[in-house]
Amino acid sequence: MSDIVVPKLNNNDTSYTLTGWLIPHGAPVSAGDVIAEIETSKAAQELTSSGDGVLHHAIAAGAECQCGDVIGRILTGPETAPRPEAVPAQPGQNPMITEPARARAAELGISEARLHGLGTSIIRSKDVELLAQAGSEATHTFSRGQRAVAAVVSQSHRTIPAAFAAIAVRVDDALAAARELGKRHHRFVGLPELVVKAMAGLRAAHPLMFAARLDEHTATLAPAANVGVTLDLGQGLFIPVLTGAEALTCVQIAEKLAAFKIKALDGAFAAAELQGAAIVLALHNDPDITLAGPIVFPGHTCVVALAGTRQELTLDTENQVRPHKIANISVVYDHRVVNGRDAVAFLRDLKTALEAPATLTQIGDPASC
Repeated sequence: MSDIVVPKLNNNDTSYTLTGWLIPHGAPVSAGDVIAEIETSKAAQELTSSGDGVLHHAIAAGAECQCGDVIGRILTGPETAPRPEAVPAQPGQNPMITEPARARAAELGISEARLHGLGTSIIRSKDVELLAQAGSEATHTFSRGQRAVAAVVSQSHRTIPAAFAAIAVRVDDALAAARELGKRHHRFVGLPELVVKAMAGLRAAHPLMFAARLDEHTATLAPAANVGVTLDLGQGLFIPVLTGAEALTCVQIAEKLAAFKIKALDGAFAAAELQGAAIVLALHNDPDITLAGPIVFPGHTCVVALAGTRQELTLDTENQVRPHKIANISVVYDHRVVNGRDAVAFLRDLKTALEAPATLTQIGDPASC
């Protein structure tokens, strides 16, 4: 016999929802079969069978569960006889309503008949939220994802004493280098891709910026530059992670970000794609945004913010007025781990890398070899 245990899916949620069993109670399964789906506030995660045997459900579809809970078992040999605690699959014509969805519907005064009218086989919390929004013009109901964001923001402000610094960067050369890369590889490459590459390259020189504070005496240093990038395309805030970004070329970073943007449009991220960041780049690069100071996410030491690009007139070395494109890059950091001098040194090195972008665009670029 082997237990089906709920894994830790993210740091934002204390509980998840078993949205459905994909294989019926009492049915045979093989190792690697997808047997159930669990929903977090950000993504749906499939669970697979760890071995061959007969699947027994321990909780019903729609129930809440937590990391470490046993939600079912894979039984072999004599153990395959039904157990009293097993919960059979729920047959019938009516859709399955998850427990969080049922509770939210009760809060909003939405009847079960209205939920059945949605015409979907599984009704989740987000379906209830959408139904509530469609029937009301005077109020706005926060989605489960937004409520998770609110919890993280509150935890950050409550537990992390943050400090702030910003630096102005001339990005003319970086933008030109990005355009050249895009033309050469037929991919869109922009300033964010170069900032990710520059940040990742600073892990060895500035390890505390990529650290996670354990206690008053200790911080864990990241073994790789896993860079999270904020994406909000109207379907909620997501922070997918570019794993091992220091080993990626700018073009590879561009390809991965493009794929993440597609997933952000419909919230199709796997839980694994949203985990493991050591540092975060918050994109506030609308042309009218001059400065941004996002929160430090719990478990991180700092977050870097890229503001919009603007044109300024500056004096060159010969006192001639020249136009330059400028972007402000800021860092918000946990002052218990990083001091102001360290944060400024990190920003200066980031500025140096972006103002001389040849090393960023050539390292690992097949076309430059």
